[in-house]
Amino acid sequence: MTEQAVSPSLGLKTAPTAVRQASEGRIRGTQNERILAHLMIEGPLTALEALELCGCMRLSERIRELKKAGYAITSSMVKVPSGKRVAEYRLG
Repeated sequence: MTEQAVSPSLGLKTAPTAVRQASEGRIRGTQNERILAHLMIEGPLTALEALELCGCMRLSERIRELKKAGYAITSSMVKVPSGKRVAEYRLG
């Protein structure tokens, strides 16, 4: 993973700092902070996972905000166990 500056509005200084804080269980902040930490540490994220992770009902809007802050986030459609296709987001 390359070091990427984090927007000051997210309250984190660098991607490695976010990863360390999340792995230590210290990120309890905004939905954007938790979503970003998840994408950095765990990888891809779907809307259902975001709902379970931080109560985020509008993942696409949070992703739009993170993209506007300069993060390269991509999406693709994946099939979930129920057979439905949903958007899955990942850092690109």
